[in-house]
Amino acid sequence: LGLGYRYNGDSLKVNFGGAYEWTKKKADETYPDAFNFTKNYKTFLPNAMLQYNISKQSNLRINYRASSNLPSISQLQNVIDNSDPTQLSSGNPDLKQSNQHSLSFRYSSLDSSFTKTFFAMASATFANDYIGNSVVTAGRDTVVDNISLLSNSRLTRPANIDGYLSLNTFFSYGFPVNLIKTNLNLHTFLNYSKTPGLINNEKNFSDSKSASLGVTFASNVSESVDFNISSNTSY
Repeated sequence: LGLGYRYNGDSLKVNFGGAYEWTKKKADETYPDAFNFTKNYKTFLPNAMLQYNISKQSNLRINYRASSNLPSISQLQNVIDNSDPTQLSSGNPDLKQSNQHSLSFRYSSLDSSFTKTFFAMASATFANDYIGNSVVTAGRDTVVDNISLLSNSRLTRPANIDGYLSLNTFFSYGFPVNLIKTNLNLHTFLNYSKTPGLINNEKNFSDSKSASLGVTFASNVSESVDFNISSNTSY
């Protein structure tokens, strides 16, 4: 159930609101023991947007959005997968939903001759109660939460962990090359993500970084001749 308000002006546009989300999940287990459960997840998800037209050729837009990520039924079922006795896995009936918050900025401009373009975007997403993995490695034969583990075996279960973060930036610039009658477009993309996990109940983070650079030549020779040459490099 959602409600929003929108204002459209000549140079300013604003939109904000929120939604109430309710989800019910039910599971019936018959093996190895008869067991059933019902989970109710409730949350409020706000959103907002602001767009400012700096001129006829350029504008700035800011977006905020909240979303929820619900655990799946298999993640909630407390059933042991022991097909490999050294790599056990199980669900977690105590899992909570993960609430994500995303904020993005976007700027675009076009010159008066409609030949040069510039676009820039930056976004960030962070999450509370991120649904990650908890891994327990047994140094010797032991019992963890009534689950028997052999020496050097692992038990993997989903868990709620704080600290997830994702950052993205994108830039693009296009301009004409009159000598060869083409349009040249340069773009670059940068990403950084920080994903939390648990190893033997100690929080750790997996950091991931990536970057890409692209170049495109788009022809403007004539109405009858057309070609496109592009290259993209990523790391």
